[in-house]
Amino acid sequence: MLKANRFPGIIALLFFMVCIGSCGGGDGGEADITAPSVPADLSVAASPSPVDQINLSWTASTDNVGVAGYKIYRNSSYLKSVSTTSTSDTGLNLLTQYCYTVSGYDSAGNESAQSSQVCATTLGFTISDSQGTWYSHDLQSGDAGPGRSASAWFYGWSTYDANGNCIDSYDVKSDGSTKSGCSYSNIGDVLIVDPLSGVYNGIGNSHGKISKWKDLILGTGDDGTGDYLFGVSIKSGGTFTTADLQGTWNFHVLATGDAPQWTGWAYGQMNVDASGKATFTSFFTSSGPTVAEPPTFSISPDGVVTAGEPLFHGVMNMSKDLVIATWTSDDGGYYLQIMQKIGGGFSTADLQGNWWTHGLVSGDAPAQRIGWFWTNGSSDASGNFTAITHRDSTGLTTLPADMTFSVNSNGVITSAALPSFYGIMNQRKDMIVYTFTGHPSLDTGVGGYVLGITLK
Repeated sequence: MLKANRFPGIIALLFFMVCIGSCGGGDGGEADITAPSVPADLSVAASPSPVDQINLSWTASTDNVGVAGYKIYRNSSYLKSVSTTSTSDTGLNLLTQYCYTVSGYDSAGNESAQSSQVCATTLGFTISDSQGTWYSHDLQSGDAGPGRSASAWFYGWSTYDANGNCIDSYDVKSDGSTKSGCSYSNIGDVLIVDPLSGVYNGIGNSHGKISKWKDLILGTGDDGTGDYLFGVSIKSGGTFTTADLQGTWNFHVLATGDAPQWTGWAYGQMNVDASGKATFTSFFTSSGPTVAEPPTFSISPDGVVTAGEPLFHGVMNMSKDLVIATWTSDDGGYYLQIMQKIGGGFSTADLQGNWWTHGLVSGDAPAQRIGWFWTNGSSDASGNFTAITHRDSTGLTTLPADMTFSVNSNGVITSAALPSFYGIMNQRKDMIVYTFTGHPSLDTGVGGYVLGITLK
């Protein structure tokens, strides 16, 4: 009787153990062991803007329970997972082929086979990137004298076709003079663009860089009389209203001129309400903190920004997060102003990558040395920046010393090695505007005033 009664108990125990392993923990369900179907119709295309990006899309997988997401593989290595049927791969090398596959997976961890591989080659920069209408704002740093035009500002616009042919052009100078018509028939006659970096080299020591979005160009050069130019051009496009001005803006300003005109830099932050009226929340200059009368801005449908002063002229970019302007101060000095709408979620790791910087140094020459400069270099994720190439208006090509920068959560960039340095990163984390005193290669001991813009 004892043996006979034990055998059914063993059977029941074994059944219980088997059910725990195969009956979904005793809840009556069955384990999901079915993988989703293979994603179909994978499309891979190089992006014209930003130029370092490839866009992917595919047809959704199906699953007996539900698809949780998709795994992206680049050149046979896992890249990332996404929950949608499209994504982008950014920060790529230009003119380089990349190949992709996609698999689907469910919440149980079942993964489908990978899709068929599809490849695309990133684009580069060409002269056709100049197609369209560009608004330019330039600041000139100089010293008045025989044959020299001294400090000034310029603004205007130029229109080019897909082959770089100049269709029309118009410029205004701070002294009120204007110039109509193209100075050259084709932009290729004066500039050569590098397809990998977007760097322009041209006549008169001119040097520039187009952004990876192909909507902004920086440039430095000589005016032919011994004075120095720094310019920013924004591609025209979009429709604008005063509401686009509303928000919080960081600003940087550089002033050029000859004594008694004030020369120096300024930076700060302001809030602009729905009517365009600004309120400064901070305002610092190379001479110390200051108080200024806040302007009231207005904007035309094509993006031209005015500020209630007859000589203030600015332009907003298509992304509506950047304004470039020139104006003349009450003492007759010449100003270039850059305004960036605030962003968030920044860290020092956002500095990692290769950067091109262009800038201008102002001051009361000859006591302070003035000029332009450009530098290319790379930063690691800890903010350690190393210059690769450099040139300034004196012809000096000696590389600046390595420096370490840090970024706070609001995008403010500082360096312990250069206490006067104050930079702001843009929302897209690919542009930095900064000011400081005393450029390492152009400083004569008195300290010129620097405004620079850096593009990733």
